[in-house]
Amino acid sequence: MERTPPLILAATVSNNERLELEKALKEAGFEVRGILDAKDAVHEIAAHRGTCVLVMDGSLLLIPNDGQWRRLRERNPSVGAVIRSLISKKHDIQHRDGTTILVHPDRPEMVVRAVRSLLT
Repeated sequence: MERTPPLILAATVSNNERLELEKALKEAGFEVRGILDAKDAVHEIAAHRGTCVLVMDGSLLLIPNDGQWRRLRERNPSVGAVIRSLISKKHDIQHRDGTTILVHPDRPEMVVRAVRSLLT
């Protein structure tokens, strides 16, 4: 039986940043889908038969009165997440737990490295 390739879901505040993020991940060989909200992510996760990794802006988790992204993470603990957050650039990657990694948004190569790390 053929293994289903992992699906990377890209969610950013800016459409331009999402397109740049999708391009970097596709160039690294990943199947990528840009998503606009957590509802799209839930649909993609349910439809995909393999592993999913969410690559998202950390600011989406902090939107006041809108806990959709936090609920998505709570309800899907097996989905890995690479959170693009303003961490120190001297720390390429910061592991939060077994399924969450923080990277600086200006480091697309580290986003790719973090996704690969979650998939191994």
